[in-house]
Amino acid sequence: MLFVIRKRKKEGELEAFYIENEPEKLSQVQNLKAERIFRLIMRDKRLFKVLEGSKYQNPKEIEKMLRTARIVLTSDAAEWEEYFKIRLQNKNVDKAELCRLCFLNGKITVLTEGNRIMHHHEFICESCAEEELKNELRYRFRSLGMFDQAKKLLKRFRDLDKVMAIFDPRFDPTKNPDVTKWDELEPKRIKVKELSIDETRIPEEFKRVLKEEGVEKLLPVQVLALQNDLLEGENLLVVSATASGKTLIGELAGVPKALNGKKLLFLVPLVALANQKYEDFKRRYSKLGLKVAIRVGMSRIKTKDELVVVDTG
Repeated sequence: MLFVIRKRKKEGELEAFYIENEPEKLSQVQNLKAERIFRLIMRDKRLFKVLEGSKYQNPKEIEKMLRTARIVLTSDAAEWEEYFKIRLQNKNVDKAELCRLCFLNGKITVLTEGNRIMHHHEFICESCAEEELKNELRYRFRSLGMFDQAKKLLKRFRDLDKVMAIFDPRFDPTKNPDVTKWDELEPKRIKVKELSIDETRIPEEFKRVLKEEGVEKLLPVQVLALQNDLLEGENLLVVSATASGKTLIGELAGVPKALNGKKLLFLVPLVALANQKYEDFKRRYSKLGLKVAIRVGMSRIKTKDELVVVDTG
């Protein structure tokens, strides 16, 4: 049997939670419901009266149970350790912290290094922390879509306040890179076989234009894109260094389709880059009979010289 004992607000009174089936390890005391709750009234460093609800119990009978049971004292009840160890001669007395939120829900959870989470300058158990996190997500977003990722952050930082700060509109991700990091991939080296333009399955006239531009062989990222079914219409997200050949990947996917009567839309984030790509594409692909046009939007930033929408066919 197990007694979990904490101090009551009234001086000289303890609250004892009785659990019949004692777990083997203290760390296994999680979300347990007490079968009986006793109010221990202490006088002169001994048990004076015992109340169970509004009913008085025989103090000697309760002391007999306390002698043979495992005792867990909270930090605020540690002053009574001598009573249990010396007066009752119980050698099976431990000290531990309990989750306050579990107590409010009628459950008992012993906090350990492995299950405790910091919240509002106190430790609570992992289960209660996850429930608080769900409540915050429901309140802010009416959805638990971000819960799995937030749970990973909770396990990493062991601090609920730090995780919930992410959902604050004033949160600055640039000042908290350790929190906003989504995942980390280990680098790995891939041997990429060289591939010439002649070995690709693109139209011959397209090959000729690329050769005139000095493109004889594909760069590694371009070869990888082809190996992942770029020409078969597979959707790809290509992340690579600057000047590594990403633009040509888009051209390899889109120009053959444009030659078959379809359209190619090439989006860029900057006006200057749009002008540059327009000139490049017009020089290259007008030779193939393709019409190249440019659409440039207005700047959102108010400047002295507003950008003009250019429409060139």
